[in-house]
Amino acid sequence: MTFIETFQVEAVAHFNFDLSARIFSSGDKQIRSYSDGHFTQALKINGKLAQVKLTSLGPVEKPKINVEFKSNSQITLLDKQKGTEAIKFIFNLEFDLCSFYNEIKNEPLMNKLAVQLFGLKNPTTPTVFEALLDFIVEQQISLKVAQPMEVRLVKQFGESLTLDGETY
Repeated sequence: MTFIETFQVEAVAHFNFDLSARIFSSGDKQIRSYSDGHFTQALKINGKLAQVKLTSLGPVEKPKINVEFKSNSQITLLDKQKGTEAIKFIFNLEFDLCSFYNEIKNEPLMNKLAVQLFGLKNPTTPTVFEALLDFIVEQQISLKVAQPMEVRLVKQFGESLTLDGETY
């Protein structure tokens, strides 16, 4: 049986969900992906695996994220709270870019880049272990070589979640 909970998370403006999630658009869909406006990833939340599917609801100036949790076990209020914390951390939803934009408004080159990338918040890894793994694997080789290596490591040693016949 699959349990589903849906709720919304607000982000500190300015947040461009599409720019921030597009980084994952070429990823392995069993691990983490972004397509058709939906970011999907399996996360260990409060000791259990769950799939999170995020979709943007609001504009860059008033960002809001729709969250769909799917799990093979009952989703508790604590699970939703921990999941919300994880999502806010991964996408830096509480990071305020206003002071950055104020600092660079008189710098032509930086201002031009900021306009092109307005609302981009660089995603982070959900755990220290994953960050360390990324750091080690990506340190001496190109990302084009490192990413397939990371996928193989996750599939070989990571936990898996099967929902509705699909494995993540």
